[in-house]
Formats: sequence, structure tokens, C-alpha cells
Amino acid sequence: MAERERVREAIQTPVDEAVKLLDASPNADEHVRLQMLINGWGRGIAAGLEELAIAIGDLGTDRRSELRPSRTQRKESRRVPRRRPPSLQQQAMRSGSYLRI
Repeated sequence: MAERERVREAIQTPVDEAVKLLDASPNADEHVRLQMLINGWGRGIAAGLEELAIAIGDLGTDRRSELRPSRTQRKESRRVPRRRPPSLQQQAMRSGSYLRI
């Protein structure tokens, strides 16, 4: 399920429950009915924000795992011997142009 649909469903479920409560209590005064509806919307928005936070957390986890090498990759990079470039003296000795005094 896409993130947008998860958020929409998270908001819609508490709102639908509030509407059912409103339908079940037609004799409630206007203040109580408004309080039920606001409560449903508040719970829905809270649930939607929670779904967004989860999606953002998952996105951050995915990016960190892409950027950070795995343990096996780090171990393999440590095993690769690093060679220093030969010094000028070593280069001269190899080529035969080194003068001994």
C-alpha cells in the first residue's frame, strides 16, 4: 500500500467511527455532537501523522543503509593492501640511473 493511501486510511478510520457515533446518538445536543466530530478528526489526524513519521523513518533508514557500507564491505576494504608509490631513489635504482658515490 502506498504511503498516501496508508495516511488517508489512518485518517478516515477514526472519522468514520465518529460519524457512526453521531448517527447512533441523534438526540445528543449540538455541543456533544460537535465534540464527537472534533474528537474523531483529532484522532484521525494523529494517526495520519504517525503513519507519516513511520514512512519518514523508513526513508531515513533506507538512505543510511545505502550510504553506509556493510560490515563485509568494510572488512574487504581493509584487506586490500595499500602500496606506497616508489620513492625517487627506488625509481632510480630500478632504472639503472642511480649513481653510487
